[in-house]
Amino acid sequence: MKKYKSLILLLFILISADLSGETLLSTLDEIAAFGAENNLEYKSGQAALLRAENNRQSILLLEKTTIGATGSYNDSAQSSGEAGGISTWGIKADIEIPVTEQVSLSGSINQDGDGSAAINLKPLSHSDSREQSLNSYSSALVSAEAARLNSESSALNAALNWMSASREYDTQKRQTELSGASYLDDKVRFDLGEITFDELQDSMVNWSQARVTLSEKENQFRSAESNLYSALGASKGDVSISSLTVDKLESAVDGLQSRLNREEGDFLKSSQLKLAVLSKESAAAALKNTWAYEPDLTAGASLSFDDTGYKGFAATLSFSLSLDNIQATEKEISRYEYEIASQKELQSRYEAELNFSQIIDTIESTAINRDIANIEYEQAEILLSEAELLFKRGDISEMDLEESRISLQVSENALFKALADEYLAWLSLKAYL
Repeated sequence: MKKYKSLILLLFILISADLSGETLLSTLDEIAAFGAENNLEYKSGQAALLRAENNRQSILLLEKTTIGATGSYNDSAQSSGEAGGISTWGIKADIEIPVTEQVSLSGSINQDGDGSAAINLKPLSHSDSREQSLNSYSSALVSAEAARLNSESSALNAALNWMSASREYDTQKRQTELSGASYLDDKVRFDLGEITFDELQDSMVNWSQARVTLSEKENQFRSAESNLYSALGASKGDVSISSLTVDKLESAVDGLQSRLNREEGDFLKSSQLKLAVLSKESAAAALKNTWAYEPDLTAGASLSFDDTGYKGFAATLSFSLSLDNIQATEKEISRYEYEIASQKELQSRYEAELNFSQIIDTIESTAINRDIANIEYEQAEILLSEAELLFKRGDISEMDLEESRISLQVSENALFKALADEYLAWLSLKAYL
């Protein structure tokens, strides 16, 4: 279902592209879908998954059945100088059917109806290729899903950071303009003797600091913009992002919370832990498949027949053991690799449990920060309303009113950042569901 949803979102994104070829992304879901479809790690994961699915082996090896045919023709002169010659021809069909690792069937027949049918047994033959192929598929499945979540998270994280940086940059522009206007006003007041030189100097320092901060905010914005398009795997000419309002971001946070059930979260669902468990299972299969001694035991039985019916029966049995069959060292290496895989699984379990608990703590702390930011924003709105009344009465200047407006913008930026942090905290929970 998630895959189809991503495809629908991607189709909508492509349809929304304008005539110049630029794609407009106006929601977080669109940004996530676009980021995933253009992410090389995600694409590589999908390719690896298809490859692993194609290489999966079943218990029966019937798909490895081979059928062959050979033909022959011979034309030779008769002996003793007699006229004429002897021409012979023949055709033979063969089939080889590997049933399991230990059992295979074979048969052949020629144009005269002569043929044979045989069964071949290797009771000591063993391989972990099937277990390893299934393990590889499971690992590829986990990795592909993790790559999708990582690509979406990377794109959304970069987008929200860019939106926050853009807001702070715009606010600092207003603050710098206000500081400049305030300095020019103070300069006139100084000339009129209304303020001291120290007060004028403080005003100039404030303006200078505002310009420095503006330069820093601009650099942060440019860096966030670069990170955004890098995460999207696109250029500014390919895609355009619409910055969200506080209300839309708040709706996105609430929508994400409603879709995710925190109670269903479990550190055991971590992709890193799943991969560690699969790695341990792979090592266990390899250890089980590695014998200290590898004797060779084969048995077979065959029936031969011609166009008249049964012709004969034959059976074979052989056993061999050589120095090459002794694999004590290989067994020890496999055991050591299994111990390493077991230790990695244990470490991954500790890390997953810690990361999950930290995510839960972050979700709770970001919710508190959101409530605080909401209160501060409401207070800033009240202060702006009071400032507007004072301005109408002539008690404060236009610059004082603008300062209150900027304070409201600062509070709104803080609320936006708190909402973004809460959204990303909930987003990180998806890896444990």
